[in-house]
Formats: sequence, structure tokens, C-alpha cells
Amino acid sequence: MTAAHVLRALDPQKYDVTTVAISRTGEWMLAESAMAALARGRDALPEKLEATGRPSSLGDVMANAAARNMSSTSGHNVSSASANTVVLPLLHGPMGEDGTVQGLLDLAHVAYVGAGVLGSAVSMDKATTKRVLAAENIPQPKFVALREDAITGAAGSTNISDAVTKLGLPVFVKPANMGSSVGVAKAKSAEEAIAAA
Repeated sequence: MTAAHVLRALDPQKYDVTTVAISRTGEWMLAESAMAALARGRDALPEKLEATGRPSSLGDVMANAAARNMSSTSGHNVSSASANTVVLPLLHGPMGEDGTVQGLLDLAHVAYVGAGVLGSAVSMDKATTKRVLAAENIPQPKFVALREDAITGAAGSTNISDAVTKLGLPVFVKPANMGSSVGVAKAKSAEEAIAAA
């Protein structure tokens, strides 16, 4: 949905847009259906874009995108084409907004918008974010971060109950390294917190 909104806002007369999709299984591909819809006009874009196209290796996708960029700059220096390439990483969750794609783009010397590797990685891991805020004395709600091994097994229920006692009810339970709204549960009892974890 994010990509569809951004594509709708970009002027295809000003920008040569190459849409690259990453499937839920991690396959990289040129999003041919999105490019075809964009060619018909911004209003032809669907509300939600699907990762459709021929699965390729990352290298193939990048080479194909570079070839499209070079062909659109006929008569111009190829290095100036790559200097004008900017990636908009419109990805959510792990392997998207956690610094991994940003690191890949940094290694490839490709410009991109948004936070860099460190900012993305720290922000994606909510427990790390809270520790950084605490270290800088930035006010925030109380929290308890429990590792996965602390919430499973025989001691798991006890550890969660102890966290609820420390924080008071209600509590919000959330995976530390998923998207901002993924897996959030409000618990009004220790039992609900245990079930949510």
C-alpha cells in the first residue's frame, strides 16, 4: 500500500521509475505489474501492489534496473545515470526497515531516502530503542524487555508475571523486532500477558 501511494505521487514525466518487489519468501523481482500500471498512468495503479514478476537473484534485479536506467539516459554519461539513482525503500518489518536493505544499498554506493543502517536497526528493535532512550534520560513509559528464552519453558510464566507486577496493569505486550503495530496486545491480567507473549 505504501508503494502504491508513493508511485501515485511521483510524476512519471520527471522520474524514470523502476519498481522492485521482494516477496514474502525473500525473492527479489521487478514488479512488472506495477510498472505496467504506472505506464498507463498514475490513476491505473491499484490500491495495493503485489510482488509479481519473474523471481530473480538480487544481482539480476539490480542489473536489470541499472540497464533500464542507462537506456533512459541515452546520450548521457552512464556514471551520471547511477549518480542520479535514488532508492525509496518502501519496506516494512524485518529485512526492510531494520537496516539490512540500507546496509546493502550503502555497500553498493546507492543513494536512498530515510534513516541509515544504525537508525533503522535501533528503531526496529524496540528493546534497544528503549535502552537508548533511557541512557539519554529521555522520558518514556516503564518497560520490561524479556528475551524469548525468558518467556518460554518452566520459568516463562513466572518471568512474565514478575514483569506485570513491576509495571502494573494494564500492560502492552509486543515483539521487540517486528513492525510498529505487529503483534501488539493489551493485557489486563498476568494470564492475558502470558497468553499474549
